[in-house]
Amino acid sequence: MKYIFPLLFLCTSISIFAQTEPTLPNTNSIVTCFPDASFYSTKTVNANGGDYSDLQSALNAVQPGTILVLTAGESYKGSFTLPKKAGTDWIIITSSMMNLLPKQETRISPTFPTGNSKYPTQADAMPKIITTNLSGLPCFQTEAGAHHYRLVGLEITIDTSVHNSYGLVQIGTAAASQNTVASIPYNFIIDRCYIHGHTNATVMKGGVLNCANSAVIDSYISDFHSVGFDTYAIGGTNGPGPFKIINNYLEAAGENIIFGGGTAAVPGLVPSDIEVRNNYFFKPLSWRVGHPTYAGTHWTIKNLFELKTGVRVLLDGNILENSWADLPIGQSGYAILLTVRAEGGGSPQADVSDITITNNIVRHAGAGISLSGHDDQAQSNQSQRIKISNNLFEDIDGAKYGDLNIDGPNDGIFIKVRRS
Repeated sequence: MKYIFPLLFLCTSISIFAQTEPTLPNTNSIVTCFPDASFYSTKTVNANGGDYSDLQSALNAVQPGTILVLTAGESYKGSFTLPKKAGTDWIIITSSMMNLLPKQETRISPTFPTGNSKYPTQADAMPKIITTNLSGLPCFQTEAGAHHYRLVGLEITIDTSVHNSYGLVQIGTAAASQNTVASIPYNFIIDRCYIHGHTNATVMKGGVLNCANSAVIDSYISDFHSVGFDTYAIGGTNGPGPFKIINNYLEAAGENIIFGGGTAAVPGLVPSDIEVRNNYFFKPLSWRVGHPTYAGTHWTIKNLFELKTGVRVLLDGNILENSWADLPIGQSGYAILLTVRAEGGGSPQADVSDITITNNIVRHAGAGISLSGHDDQAQSNQSQRIKISNNLFEDIDGAKYGDLNIDGPNDGIFIKVRRS
């Protein structure tokens, strides 16, 4: 059957567990702490007297073991490609005013004051990577097989002249050109970056993780929305993992995080070993039609966290806030969807198994969790070993936020429900 938890009230904890505990993700290969860069060379990029005046020229020229320092407050306009290089040291792209930004393992807050008159907020202390491409090209994209890049302390956004963008940081691609393991980018860290669209622009995707061994940490990702199309802050379909998504602010009208939702170009690929901890998932009520703060554009609303395919996933210690019904274009108000989808038969390997959801706060939604055992429209694997335990569901109200259309049957394996 399809397991649905539409009404979970304040101070109620629900545990769902399999007879066999799910396997936790193995993300030990992702090293998020800053590397020893004492032997790295440092190069500056600015229009007035730096080692390079153009960011793409710098990216093409430098070798692993280089820190590229961009001038805080300066705009670097264009769509930049991160090339494949030989070597295992990092290329670090960072701000000239990192001393005004939070230390490692602290989330950035764009409007937080720095105490510096020239760079009064954290956003002011960042260089601006701005795509001006009217065809939707991102700020950053990668060559096939690119690896060992760290983006640290950057503001990444679109120009005010751009009203339609498909994504801002695209690590890898879901296109047929990335159809082998060798072509998948790997070892990327997005650290303390401010990645955002604009209030009135259609910007569909923040961080696109079609890659391996990568992380998004301590960042602020906001203003991703569209009318009639899917949007997300972080997601991926054609990267095997592992992934760490830790201590970020995540804001999107569609899914704040999603894995799956498209056909993987690499045969048999399932995103795996995904660690999602200590994030704040949020949808502003100014996006909700009829709310007193409604801003006037009816963005398409879906959910806060969704897996259409994903194996060995941990969702732990997060806050997930605001999810409401937006039918018929959007969805029906669930906060979390664990609904395996084979994408019309294009991804029969799709699987949602070994899922652990613990220690989260879920609030202000039409329903808590929707869980399906297999795709009712195409062949897929059967969901197994799902544990949902020690979560607080607060103000979950189908009448207030939801318009639930409950369907089934859809069998999962070894799923037991208990109230604790």
